[in-house]
Amino acid sequence: MVPVPASAFPLLLRCLLACVTGPAWALADKTDWFQPFVSNTFAYDTNVFRLPSSLTAAEANTLIDNVAKGGSKSDFINRISAGAKVNWYSGPHRVNMNLGVDDNIFVRNTALQNLSTLNDVSWIWDVSMAWSTQVGAEYQQYLNAFGNYVIPRKDMLTNMAYFGKAKYQFSPDWRAGVGVRWDEISHSVRNRRQNDVQELSETVEVVYQNAAGNSAGIEYRHGAGFYPQRSPAKFSFDEYDLNAVKFVGGYVFSAKTRFDGYIGYLAQTFAQAPWFDYSGCIWRMGVEWLPTDKTSVKISGWQNLEAYQDVASSYFVGNGVKLSSKWGASRKVEVASEFSWESRDYVGDSSANSSDALVSRRVDDFFAAQAGITYRPVEYIDVFLTYRYEKRKVNRVFFNYEYDGVALGVALRF
Repeated sequence: MVPVPASAFPLLLRCLLACVTGPAWALADKTDWFQPFVSNTFAYDTNVFRLPSSLTAAEANTLIDNVAKGGSKSDFINRISAGAKVNWYSGPHRVNMNLGVDDNIFVRNTALQNLSTLNDVSWIWDVSMAWSTQVGAEYQQYLNAFGNYVIPRKDMLTNMAYFGKAKYQFSPDWRAGVGVRWDEISHSVRNRRQNDVQELSETVEVVYQNAAGNSAGIEYRHGAGFYPQRSPAKFSFDEYDLNAVKFVGGYVFSAKTRFDGYIGYLAQTFAQAPWFDYSGCIWRMGVEWLPTDKTSVKISGWQNLEAYQDVASSYFVGNGVKLSSKWGASRKVEVASEFSWESRDYVGDSSANSSDALVSRRVDDFFAAQAGITYRPVEYIDVFLTYRYEKRKVNRVFFNYEYDGVALGVALRF
């Protein structure tokens, strides 16, 4: 068999979609059970490798050569995407699928070229008027973000998940549910696999929601995690246990204002390394306001125990706030913006992740701002322009970074 060159992928992708969709270019319909799409995005990133500005040009080039020989700190990236939404119904059965694949082409750092994908599928069975069940799976693969390692590498992260849920509506306003979920994150780079993680979690909830949309309930979650590629003798721990209880709720103040959020308590323990244990209050609150029929504003704040997906064994308490807005300037033009800030205070002794062993606890200060405009000349075509700025300040000099980028793209829905 003759191998297909990577450069031929975009052409093959377009030919495949042409065969699938035929002459239906102008027949985009949100009620169709099968809704394919294609898009092309051309972007410019000023700091692809998330390097600190304190590095000299020679130091930066030395690090970049670890990933892409003769590469560049900034780059142009072209992303060709294709996929489909599937919403199939047959009596009490529903199948929902979101499928997507991206061909990411780096103009200067050609060694970073990759195929990424994001897919999920679920089957919902309404057993009776009161009982319903859902099972599904998720699969995602993408280029790991740079910034959390002293020596950068091209690392593809793979996220897999399987889940099942059951819900019982025992009155018009009250429901109860149980769920189970298996998550797995793995790295392609061998010396980062100590951060591969697997978790089995179970949830139980009881929720009240009335006809006006107001709700209140309680949710309990238990999780048991394991790091299959690490030894406790070398890394202190290879498993953890998590318990969390949350009181959740939402309230509709008016047709234009809604509140939702939760407050609770979380405890995560490491039997082999108790100095990493954490217990404390977790919460998230958000208010959405619709000042006009074409404008929405949402502000939210939170405190939670989190982790970067690529360093899943290093936990931090995140305290943050986000403000987002959308404005329909006309029937064809929409403007959106978003601002977020978060302080990330690491739990336990994270000096192993640091280039400065004198600092016992890492603290990140993260800020991001994004603005974009979408133009829809016809119902099935979107043309969009987005600008993003991001800055992270860390008490580990090497992990500071700053970048901005702009992206221009077009998406077609069939």
